[in-house]
Amino acid sequence: MARFFMLSSPAVGCSLMLAALAGGLSGCGGGSDEDVASPVAGSQAIDGTSRIQAAAAGDYYVDASAGSDTNSGSQAAPWKTLARISKAGLSTGQAVFLRCGAVWRESLSLGATQFADSISFGSYGAECVTSKPRILGSDNFSGGWAKSGNIWSRKVPAGTPKIGRLFINGAAQRLAQWPNHSAAGGFAVADASTAASNTQFKIKAADAALLAGKDIVGAIALLRSVAWSVDSSNISSFSSSTNVVGLGTATVYATGSTTEYVLADKKWMVDAPGEFFHDTATNTVYVYPADATSQASLNTTQVEGSVRDVAVALSGRKGLRISGIAIEMARLDGLALSDTPESSVSGVEVRGHGRNGVQVALRAAPVGTARGLDLRNSLISDNGANGINATSAMRVDVIGNTVLETGTQAMAGNSLGAILVGPESSVENNFIQNSAYLGIRFSGTGGSRVAGNRIAGHCARLTDCAGIYTWNGPKASRVTSNQSALVTGNLIQDTVARRSSAISGGSLVAGIYLDDFSLGTTVRDNTVSGGQYGVYVHNGSNHVIESNKLWLNTASAIWSNMDQTDADYMTGNAVIGNEIVRLSNATGSYPALPMVNSPQAFIFRNLYSGTATLTNGSNSFALNRVLMLNADGARFARVTTAKSDAYLDPAAWRNLNAGETIVPAKPRYVTHRPVMGAELITNGGFANALNSWNAWFVPPGTGRVFAASASTPGCTGTCLLFTNTNMADYVSSSAATLTAGKMYQVSFDAMYLANGNIAPPFVGSATQPFVSYVKMPGMVSSSSMVGQKGEVGRFTGNFVASTSAQAVTMLRASPAKMSVAFDNVSLREILSYKLAPASEFVAVAAAGTVDRSFDCSALGWPAGCAVTDTMDNAVALPVVVPARTAKLLLRAGSAWSN
Repeated sequence: MARFFMLSSPAVGCSLMLAALAGGLSGCGGGSDEDVASPVAGSQAIDGTSRIQAAAAGDYYVDASAGSDTNSGSQAAPWKTLARISKAGLSTGQAVFLRCGAVWRESLSLGATQFADSISFGSYGAECVTSKPRILGSDNFSGGWAKSGNIWSRKVPAGTPKIGRLFINGAAQRLAQWPNHSAAGGFAVADASTAASNTQFKIKAADAALLAGKDIVGAIALLRSVAWSVDSSNISSFSSSTNVVGLGTATVYATGSTTEYVLADKKWMVDAPGEFFHDTATNTVYVYPADATSQASLNTTQVEGSVRDVAVALSGRKGLRISGIAIEMARLDGLALSDTPESSVSGVEVRGHGRNGVQVALRAAPVGTARGLDLRNSLISDNGANGINATSAMRVDVIGNTVLETGTQAMAGNSLGAILVGPESSVENNFIQNSAYLGIRFSGTGGSRVAGNRIAGHCARLTDCAGIYTWNGPKASRVTSNQSALVTGNLIQDTVARRSSAISGGSLVAGIYLDDFSLGTTVRDNTVSGGQYGVYVHNGSNHVIESNKLWLNTASAIWSNMDQTDADYMTGNAVIGNEIVRLSNATGSYPALPMVNSPQAFIFRNLYSGTATLTNGSNSFALNRVLMLNADGARFARVTTAKSDAYLDPAAWRNLNAGETIVPAKPRYVTHRPVMGAELITNGGFANALNSWNAWFVPPGTGRVFAASASTPGCTGTCLLFTNTNMADYVSSSAATLTAGKMYQVSFDAMYLANGNIAPPFVGSATQPFVSYVKMPGMVSSSSMVGQKGEVGRFTGNFVASTSAQAVTMLRASPAKMSVAFDNVSLREILSYKLAPASEFVAVAAAGTVDRSFDCSALGWPAGCAVTDTMDNAVALPVVVPARTAKLLLRAGSAWSN
């Protein structure tokens, strides 16, 4: 689908940008006067310690507490303010050291005329052991608060810029909004009659009644009309007669009947814990503190408000070194680097900013093979829209950082991701946790590398999303040259859609997502545990998906989707040697039938070329290994064309993919455990040959077989051999007594003596007209009904009897002349059942940034548990899992073993 990510130049005017990304603001002020260009980057690495290097003669020192701007700037006589640095005329190779533990509530802003290449910014002092120097985009508003009901208020100095974020003891408060925030997000839904528009939307009558008498003109509207983005606009008008809201600026995505929205930034909205509002007309701030302690005594806390747009802005010089500094709480960006190639940032802490933690911009590619920026070993936390935004940058190296809570803390606006980089970049060995949207977005141009990262908790507020993502759209301007990238050795967990699926784009979430028109990415040796999809290829070509571990995905391990109709944009893909672990999920409670959801190992959809793109080798699947924990071969794969949509078992999937060798095996565990009544079928194990069994062949034909055999492979003792003459032929059991409304289970083993299908068993009257005694919705089963010669299948189906009667169980096969052996045929009443919790038999042992040891207790299993890996090898406990990796462990001898 066409998507516009609303990437913005750091120089964009702050009103709407703040509204969109910091939850909705109006008004500007504060911050730097320096011009900042559109994003791109530059750098080399530096020492990751808190200090850059030993100070050289001519270096400068700044101490906010003990310094003076009239001093010489030496270590013995440091300057006081950051503003003084801009007047120093720094020369090539000089360094500026900031006193650890000191705090500056001002911006550090240097343009090309104010300093030189190869300048270093670091820290000094004994305090560096415990604290960094802090450059803050916030002012201190502690003390002087008065309380009325639940709301505290205080005056702020006249001219104070609109406060972008408010912090109480470091915890972000939420810009006041309606509806109030909730675990589900707190978004209202537009009226169903809302017509597509970029300038207005309609509020439901019930919501309009709640808003009666409330002033919403001038408020910020945050609108989610597509799954992956939140638009922002000021409300310019509202008609109480039509309930139509007019928007001051056009949205990127048209509103419609499923648009979700939040209104924000009005005083009357401050009515829930954690909300605030800054009234610039009266110079008053109102807050309903989030925690009980602050609510009881706000004047004993530290209250800070973001008032400067950018905390640190450096531009126009190369080879900069920045190390050991904390940069916090700006309205827009924490560290903004513009046209600073060959620079490096190390050991910094960047947190609490309204838009980007780190923003990198280059107007030209670095010279020759020089790198754009090296950013490593830093903490990037609680930034409103993006952690590290170098989307348009080239040759950016982002290595060994911890990026936390991107767009998740008291934010309702748009977010792109934790780490965003451009062409020829490397993103390696980072730890990313909790991002409103993407974990990592990379460019598929120039050999980009995404390796060794651990990602968890992404897609927290937006969907059509992934832990690792790339996009090469829109179609008309897609790049077709120099397309290559490597995604390897990453661990992705907690891939869960957390928002509604009603809007355009739905709730799709993947571990790794190669989106529109992407080309030439190799996805190798990654682990994706849980979530809907392991790897999703959407209109992409020439990708290699190889040797990945895709565990416990709830929809499909690998989804290949070509939804264009003008040409085939999904060719040349190879899916090879991946380990897929399927886990079915049962729901229900007795006496309702248990319902089993079985995810597909593969979903393949091509609306242009159909299955021909598989059978002709244009896209190939080969040597993939599928472990069916508690799922059998039914719904193993799904293949959709412009004319058909079908679920396939392993045999049918192999018929489309000559390189596949997948053979279904008996599931190791059950999805639920029934308590069964007495056996109702006489001689279902054929110990007494064919006693109590009958066959019907019409017409009699030739080649029919109805016989007992004690030598058929796969049978337990004697079994029933059956070869039909046409598909209507059947074998029939003895009659059993059914009771209306009772639940029953029918099961049998089928040894395929030829390629073919087993029909769902018929349970009903023994004579014509044959009447089924199975109550709708019919026989519920997740068992495969298709097999290849030599395979052994197990069918289990549950049903509720529609009537009290004598019933026989009939078994049939197809096509005509099909040969099969039946054994262990059973019909029993289900007296009750329990659902099998997956945690009782499967565990993913994952390490964080350091190695971790797991014993039975850490896995949630009883002492002395026996454990195997996915290859049935015994695993000795405790087992050590290396940092940023995971092992899938299975419990042997579980109560839920099959």
